[in-house]
Amino acid sequence: MKYLVTVSNFSQRKPLPANEEAEFIEEAKTWGEARRADGTVDCSYYFLDSDNGFAIMNADSHEELYQILQTSEFHQQVTWEAKPIIDAFQAVDADLAAAKDILE
Repeated sequence: MKYLVTVSNFSQRKPLPANEEAEFIEEAKTWGEARRADGTVDCSYYFLDSDNGFAIMNADSHEELYQILQTSEFHQQVTWEAKPIIDAFQAVDADLAAAKDILE
């Protein structure tokens, strides 16, 4: 399954001393790169107007996604929201087939 995972409240998390902040950012980057390399993350982006962002992530179930997010260094310091998503063209094809069935 694919999920749209939004991450917010980065700026509202507990401030860290400067040396720890750099380490925190490096750990977050390493975690994200590893998830991209193993296919868990398709893509990730920040929103231009904030320090919040999103990723398209892959997991077999909601529970597995939750477990994956728990492995991040920052999982308790940000707000996560995950929504299951489907391929838009597959959805349109299904809608079209259903509409055609009604006509027959």
